[in-house]
Amino acid sequence: MDHFILEYRKRVYGFLSHYIKVQPELEDLTQDVMIKLWINRDKFQEVLDVEKYILTTAHNMVMDHFKKLFRNQAYREKVWNTIDSNKNENNLIKEVYRNDLINHLEKVLCDLPKRQQTVYRLNKIEGLSLEEIGKQLNISPYTAKNHLAQALKQLKHKINPDYFLLMTILLGA
Repeated sequence: MDHFILEYRKRVYGFLSHYIKVQPELEDLTQDVMIKLWINRDKFQEVLDVEKYILTTAHNMVMDHFKKLFRNQAYREKVWNTIDSNKNENNLIKEVYRNDLINHLEKVLCDLPKRQQTVYRLNKIEGLSLEEIGKQLNISPYTAKNHLAQALKQLKHKINPDYFLLMTILLGA
């Protein structure tokens, strides 16, 4: 098992280094992944592709790490201060990312049933409440809520969560 730990610790470290650039955070997250793997070591006998399992665990933990950081107001401010420090270049980059995200979202929205598209657009884009949507579409607010929930569920499955998280951080949504 020691050989396993040494072999995969290097692999996990290298994988995480693509996402985490701050050395202490990289070390801590690598250690957290290895601890989680050690705690769940009994599952390895059932796993067909051990490397995929390990890297998926590392990937999920790094995404959780970023979500936790982004919920922290001080971190969001630090990100925006960094982004805003070079306004001309970053405004162009942010605009390109914003357009890319909007185009991708529009494509995914077009695949939704018409009623879900309408409810999503009225709520998320035009800012109408579920009660207002219900009145406008002549449906109950609960029906509007169900359509919105279904639309969000479909969007969640069709938009790569890593891409969406990155765009959310860059665009400050």
